[in-house]
Amino acid sequence: MKKILATAALMAVASAYAVDYNGAGFAIPDLGSASSSINVPDNITITDVNVTLNNMTHTWVGDVRAILTGPGGSATLVDRIGVPPGAGDSSDFGGNYTFDSQSANNIWTTAAGLGATAVIPSGTYATTGAGSGANNNSLNAFNGQSSLGNWTLTISDHAGADVGAIGGWTLSIVPEPTSLSLLGLAGLALIRRR
Repeated sequence: MKKILATAALMAVASAYAVDYNGAGFAIPDLGSASSSINVPDNITITDVNVTLNNMTHTWVGDVRAILTGPGGSATLVDRIGVPPGAGDSSDFGGNYTFDSQSANNIWTTAAGLGATAVIPSGTYATTGAGSGANNNSLNAFNGQSSLGNWTLTISDHAGADVGAIGGWTLSIVPEPTSLSLLGLAGLALIRRR
């Protein structure tokens, strides 16, 4: 009975907590790309991954593509909002943006509802791919994999005359309950309430 209760407690903790890893910020060059990597030393079996772009700025969101590459593949977070048709949405980034495949908030719809050069509000948004505002669920590709290794965020600008930057980024990994038990009590100090 104690083992069942302990397993149930670990499952509850795993669904309510994430292990956060922080990466450095960088400038997003005009017609170029830049990246930042995090070396995750923990071998956690992943049940969910979210990425937050902290203090992100960039004029003309239709220029921007953000991709997360992990040890087991890659995921497109956002890709040139509003393209096609034309040059994309002219709204701007100016805040903290969390990308979560389970989010019901659509960044394309939000941007389309703003006026030209308006700032997309900070918040949590679904991941979207090229040519569509539909949720691509791309971060789900990491579920069931190990977190151990290098994770790289790459942000690129695909049209002239606009630049930006991010102040940093956060990789949030929700572990399977068995991974929490492997982290032990010391690992619990690393996690934060989601």
